[in-house]
Amino acid sequence: MNSNSKTIMKFGDVSPDYVIQVPYYKEPQVRNEDVYVPFGEANLFPNELIELIEQSVSATAILNGTMEMIKNYEITLNTKLPNYPYVNNDNDTILDLVTHCAYDYFVFGEFFIQVIWNRLNKISELIHIPAEMVRMNLNRDKVYFNRFWTKFTSNNIEYNAFNPAQRKIDEYSQVYVYSNGGHRRTYGLSSFSGCLNDIAAEVSASYYVKNSLDSGLASRFIISLPNSANLTDDEKQDIEDSIREKFCGSKNAGAFMLYFNNDDSDLTVSKVDTDDSHERFKTIMEFTQSRIFTCLHTTPNLFGSPTQTTGFNTQEYQDAYNLYYKMTMAPCLNTISQALNNIFGMDDALTIETESKKQDDLINEDESKQDDITTAQKETIEQ
Repeated sequence: MNSNSKTIMKFGDVSPDYVIQVPYYKEPQVRNEDVYVPFGEANLFPNELIELIEQSVSATAILNGTMEMIKNYEITLNTKLPNYPYVNNDNDTILDLVTHCAYDYFVFGEFFIQVIWNRLNKISELIHIPAEMVRMNLNRDKVYFNRFWTKFTSNNIEYNAFNPAQRKIDEYSQVYVYSNGGHRRTYGLSSFSGCLNDIAAEVSASYYVKNSLDSGLASRFIISLPNSANLTDDEKQDIEDSIREKFCGSKNAGAFMLYFNNDDSDLTVSKVDTDDSHERFKTIMEFTQSRIFTCLHTTPNLFGSPTQTTGFNTQEYQDAYNLYYKMTMAPCLNTISQALNNIFGMDDALTIETESKKQDDLINEDESKQDDITTAQKETIEQ
């Protein structure tokens, strides 16, 4: 791998065979507007990004938690498609479509909706296309779909980007494209882009803990075996394996260093003063998790990890949710809503009712009723 395209992070206590690679995307120089722009080294940046995020407990907690929040909203498509209440022949609901688009919005900074017309020129289906399966040309007016970009022999399916005004008579499918890349880059910018190194560090620290447990934590004893000059390498290995099987591993955290000497002295077992590596890695975990949550404008408390200072505090939770919704979730849902407005040529194609909106409506309804009661009482008094 090219050192300029990927950041390689190594931790001494992690197996040297395991290296966390941080995916990095740099816009390539492509002058031909009729071919797709490669998405990262070997055209596999999206796959590497998903692989990294799915290994991180903090990133997956935020991502999965956000999707669950969206699933609790009442989302209504204000126009009926032929397969109502579904939006396509795969029986996806409008909630499924919005949730899938929101996932791609957060992970890739872009999403794609295939729009299918029937022979009456009416929109009949909306199908979400996973962003990792899509590539685009420079102008983003051509979309290339492939389920298996990792296979060099697979074929791409080319679509025109959504533009009803330029749709051909026999063209029954286009793909709506949203990308937050603007004019700076072809592809979108992930919400996790600012904390990819922190995600990789968290994953590495997690593997360190796992590796420490498997190997019995740090070496805590030196066993000196005397009169071992005549032992063969196989015999030494058998002795070491026997001791390791008996005392080491996650069930027997008694890691050791074995020393074969030629002296006539007695067998000795010396205790080794261990360092505070577990404390250092605990600090790394806390530091990286803090940066990951900061990057997504949220707090661990919102996703099931109460803070040490206050534990689970209802008011703190509500404040964290309100901030997260306004700064992160609302822009995402508004973008998806606007996409559907553009597709159907409407101003209110989508209605999204959140829990907070329901509470506000109930409060407003109660206040309205109270105002009516007060007004009626005043009228009675005046009479």
